[in-house]
Amino acid sequence: MDLSVIIPSYGRPQRLSRLVSALCADLPDACEIIAVLQGADGADVNDPRMRTIRLPRPSLTAARNAGIDAARGAIVLFLDDDCLPSPQCVARHIELHRAHTEYMALAGGVRDANHLGKRDAVVRFDETRLDYVPDYALPGEQEAPCFPGGHVSFKRGVFDGLRFDPWFIGNAHFEEVDLAMRMRKRSMRIYFSSGVWIDHAIDDTGGCRAATRPAQFMRHRFYNRGLCWAKNVPLVNLPAFLTHQRHSLEYLARAGAGHDPALVAAGLAGLALGMAAGVARRRIGDRRFR
Repeated sequence: MDLSVIIPSYGRPQRLSRLVSALCADLPDACEIIAVLQGADGADVNDPRMRTIRLPRPSLTAARNAGIDAARGAIVLFLDDDCLPSPQCVARHIELHRAHTEYMALAGGVRDANHLGKRDAVVRFDETRLDYVPDYALPGEQEAPCFPGGHVSFKRGVFDGLRFDPWFIGNAHFEEVDLAMRMRKRSMRIYFSSGVWIDHAIDDTGGCRAATRPAQFMRHRFYNRGLCWAKNVPLVNLPAFLTHQRHSLEYLARAGAGHDPALVAAGLAGLALGMAAGVARRRIGDRRFR
């Protein structure tokens, strides 16, 4: 098996069906599709190359790991369920991995309202502050420090000793950055190519945002930031990190001429809990997650 496509999905059966149909139209023979469903929704697709895994409750990181465990391919490709791939997407990922044997992950292009190809670098990343600004629509190819969680492929060897960390919750914000940071600590390099891309819908319903109230979403978002930072960055950089998170919180909690106190409180609580969890994660739990 050359490649396994893993599609974590939650609350988007029509989007998933559309994506799987698009993939099956030009899927190479030695490839498979694994849809990891987090709930009762299914996909109206009948193709022998698609398998379905069901999880009892929503968790993006658990869905990713379940797909990895079931995958038979030498390459593992993750796609968001609310996207459409470029022509020959799967074949192109295989070609790029064969051409770039020194890289363990291939970040593909993303076209949506947040990635417009207008910045000066595909990723600007200051890990001391956890300042992550990507533009995966930027044309060209280059080495990158991170990858988009909704369009990235890995050589299978990455997962001999690593998995996505299930301690990331809710919207799972920064779970892909956490894995990228841990890969680089192990001298695993990441390559970006705009030669293969997805058109990403960024649906307001389904996925990580489903059934999440604004304060809950804010708490999850800052919890995951705190977890990622405290796991991977020396604590001497704490002042710079907290300053950056303050600015982010002020921006995200803005309301009229001031700030929504409920959102501020939720973000602060999430950040404190996430940082405590990250400090603990450095020392306890499965080594594949730290």
